[in-house]
Amino acid sequence: MVPSEHAKRRLKRIVLIGAEPVSLLNFRGDLISDLVSSGYGVTTISNLPSPQLMTKLRDLGADHKTVRFARRGLNPFSDFISLIKLLKILWYERPDVVLSYTIKPVIWGGLACFMLGINHVSMITGIGSSLYSKTDIKNNLVRLIVLFLYRLSLNRAKSVIFQNQDNLDFFEKKSLISSHQGTVINGSGVNTSFYEYSPPGIKKFKFLCIARLLKEKGIYEFIEAAEQVKLLYPDVEFQLLGGEEESGDSVPLSLIERMHERGIITYYGEVEDVRPYLKESSVFILPSYHEGLPRSSLEAMSTGRAVITTHAPGCKDTVEQGVNGFLAEVGNVEHLVEKIKYFIQNPIKITEMGLASRNIVMNRFDVKIINNRLLVVIENACCIN
Repeated sequence: MVPSEHAKRRLKRIVLIGAEPVSLLNFRGDLISDLVSSGYGVTTISNLPSPQLMTKLRDLGADHKTVRFARRGLNPFSDFISLIKLLKILWYERPDVVLSYTIKPVIWGGLACFMLGINHVSMITGIGSSLYSKTDIKNNLVRLIVLFLYRLSLNRAKSVIFQNQDNLDFFEKKSLISSHQGTVINGSGVNTSFYEYSPPGIKKFKFLCIARLLKEKGIYEFIEAAEQVKLLYPDVEFQLLGGEEESGDSVPLSLIERMHERGIITYYGEVEDVRPYLKESSVFILPSYHEGLPRSSLEAMSTGRAVITTHAPGCKDTVEQGVNGFLAEVGNVEHLVEKIKYFIQNPIKITEMGLASRNIVMNRFDVKIINNRLLVVIENACCIN
């Protein structure tokens, strides 16, 4: 139940800003519940949620305000409107602390907090493609603007949370934060009761990838590896879950559908609940080029799945080589094929490494562990003037 207006005035107030409403529920739902239980009045801000999502957020104990964040690119007009709306909401709410995550909320939320003198904590959930070296003038210009905006918005942050050490080192190297600001907390955590263990399927091998249809997620490598493996093992199934993206880096849906029709992959599109697909899978694959800390891998590990991923920032933090899976070089299809064939030829390792994955998640990535660390950072930020 949402606290009454009178009760909220006695509570410490936190505003949680994320771009997408579904991520507030799926990635921060447990955190919202823990904040409410710890005595915080919680307001969430995101793009407009569906009526169902709005109800679920309120059931967690949060008020919700809507601010439109353009998902891709820099648009001076729409981004300025986002900043103005954030200023209005935060001026009215006057929270003790603001926690923001993903690029647009971090930048515009951080600037709004700076202008209003509000304590804020920023969470960097990954370094997007906009910060990687580009060859053409347009992308290099965007990169410089994003770096400048990050530096401006993070300058007065009480703490900046990273999901892996590589990302923290990058921000310090680029002088986007000072050495005392950064801290590493391993992702957003996984509810290990919700993503419960189930024995992996080894009667028919099913290799599952859950990722948005973007080149940087390694979709092309996944498809090419599937083609090569099916020449030797035609009964092996390669499953892909993930929605289409509007981006220059997107993988054409027409290609995915063509591969599906040929039987190279089985494409299920974007689904609301991935657990049934994880339950039927044998091994999880994520050939991504970079991540903060891949939630999809952690969910798979929680259900007891061995993981094949890349030796890339974020991805490599989920796998102990040869213990719960394997790391392949980024963009190296032959490495992927080699690891896939290993599991086909050694099915007992699918179960052994899957159990190791579950154990790693329970000890390092359980949402209770992660949220306890986040609550300490938030509480410290509340106490700083």
